[in-house]
Amino acid sequence: MPEVVIPSCQHIKPNGVPCGSPALRTKKFCYFHDPGRGSFTRSARARGFRTLEEMTEFPILEDAISIQFALMQILRELLRNKLNPKTASLMLFALQIACMNKRDMRAERRAEAK
Repeated sequence: MPEVVIPSCQHIKPNGVPCGSPALRTKKFCYFHDPGRGSFTRSARARGFRTLEEMTEFPILEDAISIQFALMQILRELLRNKLNPKTASLMLFALQIACMNKRDMRAERRAEAK
């Protein structure tokens, strides 16, 4: 019986590690990283982004490096006066939640390993 090869998601995390999840049929990315996902595209259009590429400049918050990168981007945009301070405040709060979730997930993994 021939071995079935399931293609992996082509997304590379900010730390250089590939995603590793199975890619969607006929696509290069998994569901989470698929840039053509319908709700993501509608959301980008609703926020006034001209192209999907502009929306994907903000990293997916999947590890400490991407959270740090997002923080740097928010601060850079604030300094350039291209980001409303209220919006920046909400984004920074979201990053704080992402940090707490990351810490909680790490603790859960340790507990499961025992």
